[in-house]
Amino acid sequence: MRNILYTAGSHGNFLKYLFNCYDAEKILDIPFNKNGNAHNQQSNQTNKAYDICNKNMLDSFEKESQITHKHYTIQWEGIEQFYYVLQCYVDRGAKLTEAGIELMEKDLVNYEKIYGVNVEISSVLKKNFNFNCDTQGQPPRNVLRNYFLLSFFTYFEHIVWKKNKDLINLTYEKIHLVEIWNYTALQKSLFKIFNKTLDFKHVHEQFLDKNMPFKQLYQVKTIIDAIEKKENIEICNLNTISEAYILFVLERKYFDIPFLLGNTFFKSTQDIIEYVDYFPSYMKKPNNLFHKYYTYFTRNNNVDI
Repeated sequence: MRNILYTAGSHGNFLKYLFNCYDAEKILDIPFNKNGNAHNQQSNQTNKAYDICNKNMLDSFEKESQITHKHYTIQWEGIEQFYYVLQCYVDRGAKLTEAGIELMEKDLVNYEKIYGVNVEISSVLKKNFNFNCDTQGQPPRNVLRNYFLLSFFTYFEHIVWKKNKDLINLTYEKIHLVEIWNYTALQKSLFKIFNKTLDFKHVHEQFLDKNMPFKQLYQVKTIIDAIEKKENIEICNLNTISEAYILFVLERKYFDIPFLLGNTFFKSTQDIIEYVDYFPSYMKKPNNLFHKYYTYFTRNNNVDI
């Protein structure tokens, strides 16, 4: 038996599926739900995956670890990959079978009911954003965006960030998130583990094709690159988490220019370029969170976009 430790959103169930395929020396039934997660698997397989952000799963692993098994970890690094796993577990986590972000943007209360584990978005909105879902209904898009913007500004306090650091410190064999994205790299890693080769390219193609967070990631990277090069491209079809991440990157970059918007996001990179170029100097002021968390956010410790 092999145990896989991972944080929410980093594809522990997909890797478990591939481990089972290698043990069976064949491609098993495709595990993907409509939203692209790999949760549609038989429960009687020998390999196990533990989301260590889930206390019940972590407790179960600690009992299992007393038995001699091989342990593996999925690790990721940096803010960009944090943005990716955040999308993944919001969109595809727990008991969700269809697109979670889309549902959240339309019906947050129902999203929290069907997710399958405790979700506290509405309680945070009530505490920090003066919005009560019980009495006011569905939050506006800018309120949801600002919720995720806060998540980025406090990324170092987020459970997936902390648990990923725990995984990095473990001595178990490591598989990196970027390897899972790349078929050739993933196949090489699995060969090292199993000493055999299995052709699962068509499964991996489905994994990427159904992976909305991965597509959003590369769309966002294209947008940020265009801003850096001062090139104009259209901005469309971003989810609220992607919009929030772009604003976070911009605010870290320009430091004293606030990027708080209404429900409508920028329509093009030219809109962003002009927003920065012509922002009034007398209104420039660093984000209060930059002062509060000055060890993480300083002008001299800035990020390129």
